[in-house]
Amino acid sequence: MIKNNTKWILILITSLLFLSCNKEEFGVGKQNSTISTAPVETGSTDVCSDYTLIRPPVDLLFLWDNSTSTNYIHPDKKSALNNTLNYISDRFDYQVMIAPLVGSGNNNSYFFSRAGSTPAGVNIISKSSAVSAIEALPLQNGAAEAGGARARDLIRNNINNGVFRPNAYTIIVLLSNEDDDSYVQNDYGSNLTEARKLGDGITHDLLCLKGGTYNGSYRNSYSAYPTNCSGVTKLNSSMMRFLTIAPSSNIAYKKISSNIAVSGNYSQSDFTNLSGSSFSNIFDQVNSVIADQVINHKYNFWPVAGSNVEVDSGSIRVFRNNGSELDSGEFNYIGKQTNKNTRYYPSAGEPYTGHMLELIGSGEVVFPNCLKVTYKAPAAYYGYCHLPAQPLESSIEVKINGTLISNSKWELLKTGSSPKYFASKNIRIKSSSDFSPETPAETKSGYFIKLDPSAVYTNSQTCNVTYHSTGQVN
Repeated sequence: MIKNNTKWILILITSLLFLSCNKEEFGVGKQNSTISTAPVETGSTDVCSDYTLIRPPVDLLFLWDNSTSTNYIHPDKKSALNNTLNYISDRFDYQVMIAPLVGSGNNNSYFFSRAGSTPAGVNIISKSSAVSAIEALPLQNGAAEAGGARARDLIRNNINNGVFRPNAYTIIVLLSNEDDDSYVQNDYGSNLTEARKLGDGITHDLLCLKGGTYNGSYRNSYSAYPTNCSGVTKLNSSMMRFLTIAPSSNIAYKKISSNIAVSGNYSQSDFTNLSGSSFSNIFDQVNSVIADQVINHKYNFWPVAGSNVEVDSGSIRVFRNNGSELDSGEFNYIGKQTNKNTRYYPSAGEPYTGHMLELIGSGEVVFPNCLKVTYKAPAAYYGYCHLPAQPLESSIEVKINGTLISNSKWELLKTGSSPKYFASKNIRIKSSSDFSPETPAETKSGYFIKLDPSAVYTNSQTCNVTYHSTGQVN
C-alpha cells in the first residue's frame, strides 16, 4: 500500500512540473548574433596647380640680297640659305616679313605668321610659300647697298600696321654677298673707319626703335634720329638682334651685329660667315635666350573628394606642399558641387564635380603650389541589433561593445506579442537622437532589437545578442 502511494506521488509531482513550464523554456539551444561595425573611412586628395604656356611673340625681318652679285653664290648654298626660314622655332608666336635688300619701301615684300595675321601694305603668303618668294625677289643691277638703313626704315614703316609688335622679340636676319657701302664716295671698300662709323650710326637708330634704357651713345652723322631718340615710335622690344650672314671680310654689318648684341649683354655670335656650309644653327643662340612665357594659374576653389564619397566637414585638414597647414580662416567647406570652376585667373576654368573647398585670402593657390586635403567619412550610427532566428524574449541578453546593458535599454520589435520578422531592415540611423533610416543603408533580414538612444553604437563598435531560439527563422 505504501509502495502504491509512492508511485502516485511521483506521477503527481511530474505532472505539476510539466504544468508549471511555459513554451519559451523549451527553445532550441543558446544562440549568439554579433554585428561588428567598420572603422570610420579616411581619405586624402593631393592636387597641384597648373599653368598656361604662352608662345612668346617673335617678329623677324628677313632682308635677302637681291643684287646681281648673288649669282656667284653656289646654288646648293643658296638653297640652304633660303631654307633658313624653316629653322624658325614653332614654339614662338612668330611673324615674318621678307623684303629685298635692295629696294624701296614695302615693294616686293611678303609676310606670314603663325597666327595667320593679315597686316596691310604687305603681300600675305603661307609659310610653305616663303622659300619660293625669296627665290622670286627681283634682281637689281649695279645698285649701292644700304642694308642698315633699309632695316631701320622697314621696321619704322611697319609698326603701325602690326608687322612689328610692341614688347615682342625683334630679330633682323640679313643676307649679303657684300657689305653696306652707303658711305662710299668714289673709294669703294677702302675706308674701313668710315664703314665702322656707319655701323655705329645705324646701331643708334635701331636701338632707338627698340626702346628701353639706351643712352644714345652710338649716335653720329649717319644716324637719322636725335641722341635722346625723341619723336621715335618705340617698340620696347623684349630683345633686339641683328643676325648677319655675309663674307668674313664684312665690316659695317658685322659692326651692327656686334653693337646690338653688346647693348643687350649677349655674347657676340650674331655674325655668320657666308662661306660656311650649314646654316641650320643660325638661330640657336638667339632661341636659347628667348624666354617662354608662363602664366601662373590662380585658384579660389579646390577639390576635396568625389561625389560618391561621404565627407565629415569637421574632419577636413588642408596642407600646403611645404607642410604648413591652412587655418580655418583660409578655407571654407562648400559641400558637393557640379562643374564648379576652381581657377579664376587667367580665366575661369578647370571645373570639378564633388566635395569642394572655397579658398580665402592667403589660402588661395598659385602655380606651382599644391594642396593636400585629408578628411574622414561621417560617423555611422546603428540603432538596431540583429537576430537571424526567432528568439525567446525572456532569454535575450544584449551587450554593446562588450558591456551588458539593462533590459530597459532595449526592446524586441514585435507584432502583438510575437517577435516580428523583417525581410529587409536598415539598421543604420541618422544619429542617436534621430532614428530615421540613413544611407547608404545596411540591411539585414530576421528579427531586431531596437536600442535606447543612450545605447546606440557607432564605428568600430559591436552589438552582441545571446538568446534561446524557437527554431523559427520567419
